[in-house]
Amino acid sequence: MATTALGDTPAQTIGDLPAVGDQAPAFTLVADDLSEFSLADLPGRKIISIFPSIGTGVCQASVRRFNELASDLEDTTVLNVSVDLPFALSGFCAAEGLENVKVASAFRSTFGEDYGVTLTDTKFQGLLARAVVVVDADGKVLHSELVPQIGQEPDYVEGTPARRSTMKLAVHCANLTWPGGPTALAGHLSGVARAADEGGIATLTMMDHYFQMEQMGGPSEPMLEGYTSLGFLAAQTSRVELGLLVTGVTYRHPGLLAKIVATLDVLSGGRALLGIGAAWYDREHHGLGVPFPPTAERFERLEEALQICRQMWSDDDGPFEGTHHQLAETVCVPAPLREGGPRVLVGGSGERKTLRFVAQYADACNLFAFPVEELRHKIEVLDGHCESVGRDPGEVQRTVISGQDPLDDVDDFLRLAESYAELGIDQVWVGPRADDPAGSVERLCTEVLPRLQELG
Repeated sequence: MATTALGDTPAQTIGDLPAVGDQAPAFTLVADDLSEFSLADLPGRKIISIFPSIGTGVCQASVRRFNELASDLEDTTVLNVSVDLPFALSGFCAAEGLENVKVASAFRSTFGEDYGVTLTDTKFQGLLARAVVVVDADGKVLHSELVPQIGQEPDYVEGTPARRSTMKLAVHCANLTWPGGPTALAGHLSGVARAADEGGIATLTMMDHYFQMEQMGGPSEPMLEGYTSLGFLAAQTSRVELGLLVTGVTYRHPGLLAKIVATLDVLSGGRALLGIGAAWYDREHHGLGVPFPPTAERFERLEEALQICRQMWSDDDGPFEGTHHQLAETVCVPAPLREGGPRVLVGGSGERKTLRFVAQYADACNLFAFPVEELRHKIEVLDGHCESVGRDPGEVQRTVISGQDPLDDVDDFLRLAESYAELGIDQVWVGPRADDPAGSVERLCTEVLPRLQELG
């Protein structure tokens, strides 16, 4: 229970706001068409502005102010919540021309109880107190404020964090030559997964190769099948996003790939990531008798695969007719839990095709750790493709895979990460140490991640 005030009269709330660092409580709210949506349906960072009623001048002013601030925020949903009827909320925004904020009603949900903001006394009993809660893309509370006086303005500076997203750390398991050989692999992988899941790592990925890459020892070194491994990891974790960095388009028929990733999403509770690229490792294809078409055809197949996955994860279960793939029924039941399907990341930095596919079909790109000026150029090319296809470049997450071990020199790694952040890159992949996979991930979470997050 917390205390705010209505004029000179103290007013009690039913509970306490979620604390900074906690996972934000799930909720269901009502949109202006009377449909319901949840916290998980909102992309990116969420700024939740809570108030008693849109019928009061001070609450109207707050919605106007957040609408103004929202125009400068990237990858952020600004949500205004009260127990007003949803038509009243949307009608106010329409009359005022407010297009940068989303409104929703808590009139038939437990939102007020779950967030501790329902007033339990005074003439406003049953309405919501004035509060602001900021939630990051992973559901963690970044800021919470119960406004001490209902007629007072919230702290808009703290309530609208800087444009740049918090820098995230991802772990990529590429080198599986770990102590103890094959019999110890499951234990090491479990340890890495638990350390990542509990320590705040955003995404955990495996390779998708038949053979280990030449630069890591070639086919004589261990390589696990990717999606089998992700199923194993899903059972070891509850929070971290899971994917392959990246699936070669030649490895699986795209209809089957869409089904596999949808299955992972369902069984992991909505945590699947589809990382995909055009494939390049000819030796493993020839070695196992898998067709390896010419480069131009592989890119044609990549574009069709992206189209097929998007179609299979939509309401359209009709046929797909492509140059290389023909599907009579794009049925995918059960559908992925994440609305619209798992996030899609396209790996690679080709300026003419790969980055265009990112702009047209993907939620994220993954670039190699080129020198900063070269990365800047790649991002400018990506932004140009976004503009060409009519997409806001801010909708596309920019990520980098680093070959640097942050534990060798944390300060040096953070300086490099700061230069990435200035380019709008907000996630960096690193790998566990081969001699102590789980222990090194634990150290990444305690020695690197907290300082990395301060860059955002």
